[in-house]
Amino acid sequence: MMSGSSDRLDLTGLAKNYGYYFGDEEIVSDSEDWLYICDSETYELLLFQQKKDNTVTSKLGDWHGRKCYEFIEGKDHPCEFCPLKNLRRDNYYFWTHKCEMLGVEAFLKVIDIDWNGRRAMLHTGININSQARRNEVMTEYLLSRNALTSVLSCLMDENPIEDNFKKICAIIGTFFSADRAIITDYTPNRLNAGWSKSGEPFTQIATVLTDEERKSISDATIHLRYLRIEDVSTADKLDPRIREYWTACGIRSILLIPMHYNGDFIGTISLHNIRNHFPSVETLNLVGMSVAKCIHAYCVERGAEEKLYTDPLTGIPNFAALKHRAADLMEQNPDVTYFCCVMDIKFFSLFNRRYGYKMGDKVLITIAQLLKKYMCPDEACCRIAADQFCFFAKYPKDDPEGRIRRRFERFNEIVLNTDAMKSVNYKLELQSGIYVFDERISISEAVDKANLARRSLKTYQSSDIAFYSSDLMDGQKRETELIQDFKSALKNHELSVFFQPQCNYAQNKMVGAEALVRWHSPKHGNVSPAEFIPLLERHGMIYQLDRYVWEKVCIYQRKWLDMGMHCPISVNVSRYDVLREDICKELCSLLEKYNIPKELLPIEITETAYIKNSDELINVVNRLKNLGFTVEMDDFGSGYSSLNALKDVAVDLIKLDMKFLDAKDTSGKGGSILNCIVRMTRWLGLEVLAEGVETKEQAEYLKNIGCDFMQGYYFSRPIPADEFEQKLISSRTESSENLSNNGITDVAELMDSVMSNPLFFNLMGAAAIAESDGSNLEALMINDSFFEMIGCTREEYQPYFRHMDMYNKLVGDRNGAVESFRHSIRNKLPHDFCITADDGSVRSIRMFCRRLFSDGEKDILLLLFDDITDQSDIQ
Repeated sequence: MMSGSSDRLDLTGLAKNYGYYFGDEEIVSDSEDWLYICDSETYELLLFQQKKDNTVTSKLGDWHGRKCYEFIEGKDHPCEFCPLKNLRRDNYYFWTHKCEMLGVEAFLKVIDIDWNGRRAMLHTGININSQARRNEVMTEYLLSRNALTSVLSCLMDENPIEDNFKKICAIIGTFFSADRAIITDYTPNRLNAGWSKSGEPFTQIATVLTDEERKSISDATIHLRYLRIEDVSTADKLDPRIREYWTACGIRSILLIPMHYNGDFIGTISLHNIRNHFPSVETLNLVGMSVAKCIHAYCVERGAEEKLYTDPLTGIPNFAALKHRAADLMEQNPDVTYFCCVMDIKFFSLFNRRYGYKMGDKVLITIAQLLKKYMCPDEACCRIAADQFCFFAKYPKDDPEGRIRRRFERFNEIVLNTDAMKSVNYKLELQSGIYVFDERISISEAVDKANLARRSLKTYQSSDIAFYSSDLMDGQKRETELIQDFKSALKNHELSVFFQPQCNYAQNKMVGAEALVRWHSPKHGNVSPAEFIPLLERHGMIYQLDRYVWEKVCIYQRKWLDMGMHCPISVNVSRYDVLREDICKELCSLLEKYNIPKELLPIEITETAYIKNSDELINVVNRLKNLGFTVEMDDFGSGYSSLNALKDVAVDLIKLDMKFLDAKDTSGKGGSILNCIVRMTRWLGLEVLAEGVETKEQAEYLKNIGCDFMQGYYFSRPIPADEFEQKLISSRTESSENLSNNGITDVAELMDSVMSNPLFFNLMGAAAIAESDGSNLEALMINDSFFEMIGCTREEYQPYFRHMDMYNKLVGDRNGAVESFRHSIRNKLPHDFCITADDGSVRSIRMFCRRLFSDGEKDILLLLFDDITDQSDIQ
């Protein structure tokens, strides 16, 4: 409507032309005889005005620079009855008083105001010298008081505030004999109300104003007492758009009162077509003050309510808000099926430990805002607590589980692609539990069931979403009982360490053992490790168990050493343990306490632990190696990144997962892969041990492909300590037994092995086999991935083959490179360097060196390369 014009409404001009303005304009109203404004601190007169026909004060002279008590009362000090001490902000004070210097008895009204940035008092006076005038003023006062009492009674009513405002409009509309009374709220709450004498509906002008026009109204009413236009049709200075709109609405005359609170513009009260001009507009001002306070209180209450239902960190709704929103949606849509999803961040405590809580909060805020943006209008989301979020949505009709999984996967991808996650070298993973409403239960119960589904996800499980089923309730009860009983199980020694021997099959000797834990509970019976270990990992209690086992093994080792028996006992270390800052210190402390050599306590870490958060694990493995520990990679081949994991870490031994020789595999592929893995580990100079060997056929096959060291039920089940001790006594295994056996004796055999498995060689990433005499490095074989990494073709690299020196191509500082390579070979540690590609770009390369064998003069090396340019840029 009015916003269609590009011209801004001249509302300030409107107020000055037709309003009673706090300024240089005439501001004395029709019902007042005189007024003055004085500074609340100095009592200096800031303004004095009277009606033009009132000459009673002409004899007083100029008021400028005078004190109010001097000019009005003829005193040399502030008046004893001065209302300042009783006057509160935005309140009126009434009293009758004989003004000595004016020579009149007056009915006075005082209000505290702002005057050009100064706190001041506005005094208005009505002369009541005659009895008739006194009766007239007091009658008006009593009528106004009755109207105000009715207004205040409405404001105190417990009905909705909009209904109370409608009643107030009816009271003041009737009091002023107006056609309409309107309350317009300019705050974000928009608590607008109206009353019409005829009962007809009326569209408020405020609803058709733009934000800029609303702002201009606020600016125009900063010092406005009220606005009165007696005849809209003849008001030539009235903006044509306003006149056109008001005329169309049947408005012939208008009285408008601005409402302020603490200097802030709140809104307006307006009356249309007033017939009774007798009541003072100050009555309307008082109503405006009361309504403004009520609107302000409502704003404060809404703000407090908003805080009550808003998560303070992320700014999205909290759980209390979600419960209300979800209940409303289900009530509005009784035939719709909904689902509830509880989502959290896997291993978020580890993220906080590495990057700090400030970065952790940034991630939570990012996820929360994305979740809020990701929700549809008829859905709801919230942050429950910590790193746990929840959303509530309609359950899809077609392929519901598939669509929910895809939606979750898309959201996970969105999170990973945010700037917050790209700025850290960490793969954040979300996991969710889903409950589908198949009964009318509370939101809290639904969230509990969704949370139960989330907790059912196994620690190393590939899926990150689970749906609730009734079977989970029984599992939850048992899970709760096991967690509650675990601490007492440690205290009461219900947990026992068993040992599974490790053998050299070719020599028929026991060469070590793995420590395993068993739980025999008086209450629960024999609890499987497959049940309680993942449970303890999920509840952050795995370290208590692992440390218990480590110390038990150290106690046994001390006993056996004293008996003259040396046998390495490998212990399992959870990836949660590895990420503890004190892990190395704790292991060293135990060995020192019981005086155990480090080679007798090999550390086993599962392959999946290397795949997830590999940087932290590689760092800790290197620290353990430097301290003298033997580090083993457990369950090699059970994951999907085995080759990369093996390439990146400096382990001493890998334990093969015998799933490759599954009885269901009739194609022979499993055996071929196992053969390749054994060959590769021999090239790398690593020990290899196959675990899970159950038959003689498996043992013979492993021996034939060069894997002599084995563990499994074919040799022995896990046995108690006393039974294992008897095996030790009979075998007298010495700790000096060496498991390594690379089996390759010359270059020709090596090249034949590689040529017979070219696909396997290419699966290793960028790699080369080279010969080194300590000064030169001759490439014997380079795979295609190497050339892709350095950005050139095999033909372009040919001159460096002829010169038999890879140093010249890879690095600028040849002498420095030679020494670095020597260091890598000696210590089995990675080496980082930079190369300049043919296109001029600089790339950061990480190289791993492994000595395959040596004839005393030359070494045959396996070189593995990684392009770590992106990681270097991040760091």
